[in-house]
Amino acid sequence: MSLDSLDLKYSYDSDEDDILNDFYIPALSNAISYKRISGFFSSNALAIAARGIAYFIKNDGDFRLITSVQLSEEDFTKIKETTQNQMLFYLEEKFLEEVDALENELMRDHVKMMGWMLKTGHLEMKIALTAGGIQHQKIGIFEGNEGHTVSFSGSDNETKKGWIDNIEEFHVFCSWRQNEMEHINDITRRFDKYWHDKAQRARVFPISEAIKDKLIKIAPKDDDEFETLSLDTTRNLLAKHKDSITKRKKQAGPISNNKNKYLSLRNYQKDAVDAWFENKRKGIFEMATGTGKTEAAIGVIDRLINSKEKIIIIITVWGQSLLEQWINKLKFYGYGVKGASSDQRYSNWQEELGRDILNVSCGYRNHSIVVTTYQTFSSKKFTDLIQKMQGNVLLICDEVHHVGAPELQKGLVENYNFRLGLSATPDRWFDEIGTALIRSYFDKTVYEFSMKKAMDEINPDTGKPYLCSYKYYPILVELSAEENEEYIKLTKEIGRRYHTTKLRKIDDEKLTGLLIKRSNIKNNAHAKYDELKIIVPRFINQMNYCLIYCSGKQMDYIKLLLNQYKIIYHEFTQYTTPKIRQDILLKFEEGRKSGGYDVLLAIDCLNEGIDIPSARMGIFLENSQNPIEFIQRRGRLLRPHADKKEAILFDFIVIPNFYGLEENYKELEKRELQKEYNRLVEFAKLAKNTQEALKVMEKIADEYNLVVMNG
Repeated sequence: MSLDSLDLKYSYDSDEDDILNDFYIPALSNAISYKRISGFFSSNALAIAARGIAYFIKNDGDFRLITSVQLSEEDFTKIKETTQNQMLFYLEEKFLEEVDALENELMRDHVKMMGWMLKTGHLEMKIALTAGGIQHQKIGIFEGNEGHTVSFSGSDNETKKGWIDNIEEFHVFCSWRQNEMEHINDITRRFDKYWHDKAQRARVFPISEAIKDKLIKIAPKDDDEFETLSLDTTRNLLAKHKDSITKRKKQAGPISNNKNKYLSLRNYQKDAVDAWFENKRKGIFEMATGTGKTEAAIGVIDRLINSKEKIIIIITVWGQSLLEQWINKLKFYGYGVKGASSDQRYSNWQEELGRDILNVSCGYRNHSIVVTTYQTFSSKKFTDLIQKMQGNVLLICDEVHHVGAPELQKGLVENYNFRLGLSATPDRWFDEIGTALIRSYFDKTVYEFSMKKAMDEINPDTGKPYLCSYKYYPILVELSAEENEEYIKLTKEIGRRYHTTKLRKIDDEKLTGLLIKRSNIKNNAHAKYDELKIIVPRFINQMNYCLIYCSGKQMDYIKLLLNQYKIIYHEFTQYTTPKIRQDILLKFEEGRKSGGYDVLLAIDCLNEGIDIPSARMGIFLENSQNPIEFIQRRGRLLRPHADKKEAILFDFIVIPNFYGLEENYKELEKRELQKEYNRLVEFAKLAKNTQEALKVMEKIADEYNLVVMNG
């Protein structure tokens, strides 16, 4: 296992959480380095976490500890006047007095463990001194063998009392979670400052060889004795405290369900939740990107769980990145949640889901939450398990338009008696059957929050609209003579093939291939490069936080252009692994000033769901007439951000030359051009420069007699 495989919360409170077994031991077990600053240290902390320590040592772990001895100001002044050896002798005397005061055999075992770790080099200790006080910081950093890091900061000391007895709380930051590296880097910087004795108000000294010698004398002789000691000590100490913990819980009475204390819904989100319940627990939230569909859905989950109903909750999403995003969001609000997908981290999802279904069905648990991908959700293995469920099952489909696809409809089994669909665009493009199925299965739209409303209405939390404003620049380009010749040739072949296919009422893979080939001519039109060469230098000062949607064929040219202007970029494709995606997005959020990226080159992704609030410029070299796709792309760029006043969108539209086409083919091409025009109006009508954008298409609308839509 590795650190990123752990199910870690954003914060822990020992009044509610088992911080020893849920956080400390698992983190130690999967770490190769543990850096710790603690106001106090006692070797009994090693004993109560002996299971984790044993694994830590098997991983050849390196434990660096800074702790403190309280000294008066007079003592501190006197030490500065003496030599380092005298000072170390004084420290040893103070420290050994504390060690010698240990009362029983368990405490002596702790000392042996610490001595053994010092002897074998697994533990290195330093002591921090301050004038008139103590080193009172409590931070820790776990590092894994795959480059993952977990840090924590809070109230707990490195003692048995800190991990078992006291009421403690601390916050946890993980390198694989979005926007948490800044906290990890800051905690690491603080540790390094003290470890290398560079603090302004404290001095940090290593423990002398005299301390190590005294402890080594009573240390275990070999690894086998150490492992036996670890297990025995753990069992004895945990058994000793089991009764007192049980007694304390009984005295405290039942714990109220306050896991969701951070979930605060806006009034309109509460209205959405109410509407769903009033509609017999079915319906669709048709809400613009950035208006909080996810939180509204969690509001539904919250109410169901608080009602004490026994329920399985299944959330299905498009892709691994969104799965991780949902899991992190639910954990943030305090929910236990599991993943189910083809990702190796969730490879045992069948066993876990089967066990949860059994436990909820039999009344051993009240609820279970699972986030899965559409691919897994629609698989026979998944649906077979759901159909075994006796009782309430809630299905939440994020970006619900996806589930209307023929291969995904298999997941829509009747056992989901509660159903919630989420999307800014729930209807499927040119798929009346799929759309009808979605509307029938989930029922009506019970709450709607349009994009126009999101751009006009003020969010009371920020004092700004829910979505930022934008300027829209359509860029018209023509095909070259060679491209146009190939385009017309394909158009004629498509026409003949379509006529034959329609008469025979069959699906034709060759026709599909021809359509894709013709579409690629427009997507990869060479004239787009010429226009891009004008845009980049003109907007060079605004090219940071830019998304360029392009095809794989365009990638090399774009890279050459960006390199020419020293613009830092990174590819972001559907084949990028979730961990790498997370790192890329973090670097993009950090921006050039922090060593990050100016531009992301997106191929077949970044259309929906993923939060990139800092993105403020979009260049659509490769685009789609599908309104779902371009509305979702626009949504990526309109998320509010403290440093973003408005977004800028460049949309490339190819106008083919109809010369050489018969009238019937011209009519077909006119219909295609009408779709492009409709898409432009859809973008332009909410832009700050609506009329400027519409003027670009006026001549073409007149020339081809297009149906003019009101902007």
